[in-house]
Amino acid sequence: MMFYILLFLLQEDVIAPAVTGTLNVLKACYEAKVKRVVVVSSVAAVFNNPNWPKGEAFTEDSWTDEEYCRKNEVLL
Repeated sequence: MMFYILLFLLQEDVIAPAVTGTLNVLKACYEAKVKRVVVVSSVAAVFNNPNWPKGEAFTEDSWTDEEYCRKNEVLL
């Protein structure tokens, strides 16, 4: 029974807001005629890359540098 309660809470507190937020972003992109959208599970997937030019938008090429994170003990 506890598993089902946790699953319900996860759905209500984590999954539903994530789905709603993603749909809102996609709708805004559609209305703005954005040509490409990259959806990642977390900002951590693209944020930790010291070689990425400052001020440049993140794209499908801006993945976190895994070697840099391991060397500097950055948690992923």
